[in-house]
Amino acid sequence: MRKRSTTPIRLDQAVSGILLRLGGLAAITVIVAVACNVSRSVIADSATTYTAGSEALSLAHAGMLDEETGLRGFLETGAPSFLQPYHAGQDELEKGDADLQRALAGDPNLLTGYIQVRLAQGAWLSGWADVAIAQQPQASTTATFLEAGRALFDPYRASEAALNTAIDATIQHAQDMSNAVATGSLIVEVFTGLTGVVLFWRTRRGLRRAVVGPVSRIVSALEGIADGNYAPPAMSDTGPAELREIKQRLRGVAATLHAAREGVLHREREAAEHAARLRSIVDMGREIAGSLNLGYVL
Repeated sequence: MRKRSTTPIRLDQAVSGILLRLGGLAAITVIVAVACNVSRSVIADSATTYTAGSEALSLAHAGMLDEETGLRGFLETGAPSFLQPYHAGQDELEKGDADLQRALAGDPNLLTGYIQVRLAQGAWLSGWADVAIAQQPQASTTATFLEAGRALFDPYRASEAALNTAIDATIQHAQDMSNAVATGSLIVEVFTGLTGVVLFWRTRRGLRRAVVGPVSRIVSALEGIADGNYAPPAMSDTGPAELREIKQRLRGVAATLHAAREGVLHREREAAEHAARLRSIVDMGREIAGSLNLGYVL
């Protein structure tokens, strides 16, 4: 078992130690709080980006549906008015794909899913939509052509659904991470608070034992000296070095005053004894003088 050091600690060292512990605890609290806030901010930004990607995918998918619906209506009816949603869908698809690429550029896994969606879009656009606009198949072959379009559109649906599921999972993961960081931050704050309470309690107890107690005994000794009690006070050699030195000097002062008082009392006793002897001599002289009275002799 390690022995406790017998070298007295100085008061400034004790105060520095207390301030160091409190400062360290405060620094840890600040660092953890800042780290948690930064983490939550980064996670929130990531979730916002993925949410924007999900919205961009929905826009692109709406564009694909508008194109597919418009072309099918045009091929089945021959009415040019069905080409209006087709052209509107082109603009939606272009914007949605561009926004989606920007949102997923930092995630290789999601970017792979985006590439698969783009390949499926391209297969349907070049293999069916562009042909439908350019050749406008005859009524006798329309049904077969529509089935061929559906056969190309279904793989796109599957890839879009897979990417949408992956983005939703990533957003949920980011939200779970944010909640975990918030929970961890709360746990650390509670732990730091409890540690601060324990540290405060131990510091207060240590100060009472090392400073308040010795100072109280010094004050009591000074009050005793002020009341005329010059006996050296009984005080334990505990507490910081400065207080120990004060107690030692106080003992010296008390011992000096006690010795001086004893000297005064001794001189007073000697003076009283001399006075008593003098009175005895005077009384004896009077008696002798009385006995020599002439009248008394005759």
